[in-house]
Amino acid sequence: MTEEDIQKVLDLRPQLPNPFRLGIFFKDSSGYSGPYSHSLDASHWQPSDKQKILQIGESLKSSGVVSDTTFISGETSRGQDLKSVRLAGARHGVDAVLVVSGVADVDRYNNSLGPTYALIITPFFVPGTVVDALFISHAGLWDVRNEFLYASAEADGFARQTRSAFLIREDEAVSVARDRSITELATAIEKHVQNLRD
Repeated sequence: MTEEDIQKVLDLRPQLPNPFRLGIFFKDSSGYSGPYSHSLDASHWQPSDKQKILQIGESLKSSGVVSDTTFISGETSRGQDLKSVRLAGARHGVDAVLVVSGVADVDRYNNSLGPTYALIITPFFVPGTVVDALFISHAGLWDVRNEFLYASAEADGFARQTRSAFLIREDEAVSVARDRSITELATAIEKHVQNLRD
């Protein structure tokens, strides 16, 4: 990293047409590596997650900010880095790419009922185990041509599950946290992109 690198970024200028063609790319995510942590890859994004982000494009299209919206497949990108995503966006003929990423962290512990697990049968029905799930999603809108960053947003989603040790489901808690995070992220990024026209 040099002063010249910083100056090159400062020299970038917005150049989106009005309206512009929007591409959406869901990025593989790497994150925490603790014993109860889960990093997401693209295969774990749910159709409902993609639908919420796609609705951003539809809303922006109805307001005249966006002319067309398309998902950019990971198959057309050589990697997950921004340059590869921009190249994939160019292949799809879009002007800007909304890159969406997310990571989940899970904390599992026993509550005050946990000591009763010393008995043989209690882990089956005593709600002594708690799972706290945190999901952080992020989105950045990048110019395909010159890597200008138009907007970025981040949103947290939290969910807690309290059940017996044998009935606890970390994946369910993560799913709820992810849904809350993506919902908030979609609202935030749509507001930011709408402001580009002002």
